[in-house]
Amino acid sequence: MLSISNRFNRWMVQMGYYLRFYDNKNSNRKELNFQNCFLVFSLSLVVSSISLNMASYLPTSTFFTKTAWSVLLATIFGLLAGITPLNREISASI
Repeated sequence: MLSISNRFNRWMVQMGYYLRFYDNKNSNRKELNFQNCFLVFSLSLVVSSISLNMASYLPTSTFFTKTAWSVLLATIFGLLAGITPLNREISASI
């Protein structure tokens, strides 16, 4: 059992090195300031409003209610926004 733990520890140290290198490489995010906070707040209101309006046009059942549709749509909008340049604008650590 001791030989396996030594190999595992060496592997984890190497993985930690690669993760630290990856984090330093992708540090092109902007700092959090008032404009970015306002952008996050306003986008969240817009996305929730759009998803609630779209959910009212979708069919409902006992499982997919209007609220479930709006949460699903807001999640999809968030995932789509994550692959745009908006991802670099707002830090993910808010």
